[in-house]
Amino acid sequence: MRSLSPDQRPDRLQVRVPRPLLAGDLDDLGAPDPEGWQPLELWLARGRIQALLPLHAATRSPGGVADLPVFLPAFVDAHSHLDKAFSWYEVPCPPRQGTMAAALRGNRKENDSRTAERLAARLDRALAHGWRRGLRAVRSHIDAGFPAATDCWEAVEDRFRHWADRLTLQPVAMAPMAFWQSAEGEQLARRVASLGGCLGGALDRNSQRQPGTRAGLRQLLNLSVRSGCGIDLHLDESSDPASTTLDWLLQLVPRQGLPVPITASHCCSLGLFSERRIRARARALAERGISVVVLPVTNLWLQDRAVGRTPRWRGLAPIHELQAEGVTVAIAGDNVQDSWAIGANGDPLELMRFAVPVTHLHPWEPSGLLPFTTAPARLMGLAWDGVLRPGAPADGLLLEASGWTELLGCTPPPRVLRHGAWIGPAT
Repeated sequence: MRSLSPDQRPDRLQVRVPRPLLAGDLDDLGAPDPEGWQPLELWLARGRIQALLPLHAATRSPGGVADLPVFLPAFVDAHSHLDKAFSWYEVPCPPRQGTMAAALRGNRKENDSRTAERLAARLDRALAHGWRRGLRAVRSHIDAGFPAATDCWEAVEDRFRHWADRLTLQPVAMAPMAFWQSAEGEQLARRVASLGGCLGGALDRNSQRQPGTRAGLRQLLNLSVRSGCGIDLHLDESSDPASTTLDWLLQLVPRQGLPVPITASHCCSLGLFSERRIRARARALAERGISVVVLPVTNLWLQDRAVGRTPRWRGLAPIHELQAEGVTVAIAGDNVQDSWAIGANGDPLELMRFAVPVTHLHPWEPSGLLPFTTAPARLMGLAWDGVLRPGAPADGLLLEASGWTELLGCTPPPRVLRHGAWIGPAT
């Protein structure tokens, strides 16, 4: 493979791009190869793509198409928990059992010891890590509703402003349903709205047993509409098929949807339903415009776990069935080395490498590639959907890989282009 251009701000790049990530009206580029790679030349200026031109045989490098590096648009992580990133060893008793109960205990211990300074350091470390690895936008759930949360939220606001010229950041204030019925909840919703964020929380089988939870969810929906915040809920992150809080959401949201975007994250137990029930829920989600985020790394670690027993299912929402009914489905990273997942690292390429075999998604097909690219951008309401076209941001990753097998088999280190200039290497 030829060496990459050393220029800090290149004006032209000869590359291969996945055809599903090119605008549909670019019909003069010629045919892609059998894996969907489209050879072309990108013309760049003033931080944007100025033109995408066909790469004729006479202008290609001596090695041919396979010699061209791969170019992917910068990634979007639509579900993370950066407030607790890298905290596995900070918890007094690391939750090495790998169960949901142990993870929750570890989470509560972390909340008890959280300070604004520690939170700010975690955010900076995690955001720098993602920036160097090709992220352009992140939605992060931030724990709220516990005693130190108010002071910590000031740290979130400060660090999000600090990173705003490099990353688009959306906070999701994550709190118990009862919190959103309080004056403190109303105040926090206004602060979240000023950052363009969402309101959220977690609901599962245990929530269904607690009085007032459904009323709290209704209040959360109403508060989100009043404050102009989106909604992003952890729903049914459980191996119990009786965990059906997604049904609550579908019953409370009218068929025409709400004037704010709604995301249902996890939805693990939905994968245990019959095919008929899955399809019915998928149609209801699509009708209401509710998106779904699937989190394979954390859910494979936590779901269907029992001592001395090999897991029988993968703990994932039914991605293919949801897509078939028109639901926007994104795949995201979730946790980064905290009490909920061991080893996760927040690298979008590593996430794709992990998720493709687990989910049976084919990245050479639109349905297999878009959950990592355009779907999270659409879900977050970003100005750029991740499709390459004239005028799109010159933000992407350049990789020395012959195709999908090499890219996913050993995930070469990327060279990251932001605003039309190379940034430092991912370390």
